[in-house]
Amino acid sequence: RRQRQMCIRDSNGRAFYFGSGETGDCVIDNFTIQNGKVSGACGGAVLCESNSSPTIRNCVFKDNETESGLASGGAIACWDSGDATIIGCTFTGNRAVWRGGAIFCDSSDLTVTDCTFSGNSAADGGAIFCDASSPTISNCTFSGNSANCRGGAISCYSSPTITNCTFSSNSAGEDGGAIYCYDCDPR
Repeated sequence: RRQRQMCIRDSNGRAFYFGSGETGDCVIDNFTIQNGKVSGACGGAVLCESNSSPTIRNCVFKDNETESGLASGGAIACWDSGDATIIGCTFTGNRAVWRGGAIFCDSSDLTVTDCTFSGNSAADGGAIFCDASSPTISNCTFSGNSANCRGGAISCYSSPTITNCTFSSNSAGEDGGAIYCYDCDPR
């Protein structure tokens, strides 16, 4: 059931790439990022990796996608200690072929606060997918997200902390219409 993933870089169609140790002082603020697309790679709009920790706030991510293969993170992919801080963003209609319709994180401890997720989709984790990570998700709203397999809103193979969030009308084909956790200790 559990298959680890390595994100592949592909700059075609992606808006932002962070892979040089950027800190929280590197800020994306008040952008609309729409129709980003990568094929066979991760992060349709943003890819964070290699100890990069940018701040992304007050942005709208709409209709971004990954396509083909094990492509994950329709809007944002964080892996290899890509510990992004995401605040006050809206994620609508983002799609991933495999994991994390809006956000994918692997080996990253990202923070997601005051965000809205609606109509995002993936095979696993309609809005957010996390593996080998300890994300903090607070004050967020998840509605109408869907997964073909597990976790209509959130799918975790790690230990997330989820606080004061609202889940409505999310769906999954197999397990966890709202949240699916496997071999982890969620709070």
